[in-house]
Amino acid sequence: MEASGVFSLRVLQAGILIALYELGQAIYPAAYLTVGSCARYATAIGVDQLRDNDTSSGYGNSRTLSEVEERRRAWWVILFLDRFLNICKPSRWLATKTPTFDDLLPVDDKLWDDGTLKASDFYTISQAFTLEMGMFSRFGQATYMLSQALDLVSPDNQQSAIERSQQMAQLRRTLFALITVSNAEADARELRMCAGFCPQLSICSR
Repeated sequence: MEASGVFSLRVLQAGILIALYELGQAIYPAAYLTVGSCARYATAIGVDQLRDNDTSSGYGNSRTLSEVEERRRAWWVILFLDRFLNICKPSRWLATKTPTFDDLLPVDDKLWDDGTLKASDFYTISQAFTLEMGMFSRFGQATYMLSQALDLVSPDNQQSAIERSQQMAQLRRTLFALITVSNAEADARELRMCAGFCPQLSICSR
């Protein structure tokens, strides 16, 4: 499909799986290049639009909220992978722009799995951590904080020492708040294994 010039979310998702495989097998710099390619492809098909739940497809038909959410989830995975691959070298340019406070996060996994999500179920990055948000939402917020951390240590950061110190202190408080909520969720949902809540905690510990 990609060779024929047909744009498809499935092609993008396949690219993400390839990137995850390359990352898991430590195949560098292929993983870095694949994530960059996914970011370009996602932008080309409009998956990078996080601020609305527009269900129009631009081709005369409409998408369901579940389809819109599927696209948003793909973009959030790309956002994370792009930043994760830059942890060891913050000076390297990201392939994706940093999300903003008004961007929408992925919905709670249960609503997504059940297909019962509504417009009122979506949260933005700026909203406080709650158990109702779901794990993927907090994973998105952790990804946003990783963006801020990379920004702080980047050689291109033009902030004064005082401004940087203040932002670091604020980021530290926010990270601890996310860790507290994640641990509370582990207790509330009786998560005996770390698979349910470790992703965002792993980002925080970076």
